[in-house]
Amino acid sequence: MLFAVQKMKTSEDPLEDAAMTEEGWIWNLYKIRHPGMMDEEVEALEQEGDRVSFFRAEAERDRWLEQWEIKIAKFLQCIRSFDQYAVTWKVLASNNQSIEFKQYALEKANMYAMLGARARQEFETLGYENALNRPAEQTLED
Repeated sequence: MLFAVQKMKTSEDPLEDAAMTEEGWIWNLYKIRHPGMMDEEVEALEQEGDRVSFFRAEAERDRWLEQWEIKIAKFLQCIRSFDQYAVTWKVLASNNQSIEFKQYALEKANMYAMLGARARQEFETLGYENALNRPAEQTLED
């Protein structure tokens, strides 16, 4: 081993004969790579690494939140499109004289109405019922 750093025993450590144990080499990488570095320099490097890690984690969190918001918006878009398709098929059924076409159009209207109701129910089950009733000018973030 290149460096042997002694660790003080605490009351939480298991009882052993020796009062000191050695820490692993992995905890002293900067000292191993740069043997002439002072402890303050090593600490500064470690803090810089922590800052970089923090900002990377923050950026990853922001990307995740953005993807989550996109999924919520697409879910709302899906619900609204099902509702609009149901209305469209009902209008087509009422504007046509052919019995076969009316039957087909009403089946489609019923299918889209059921899809919209199921999607709305799932959305409410997830706890987003307030997003369904928000004004059009209000964003999801509000």
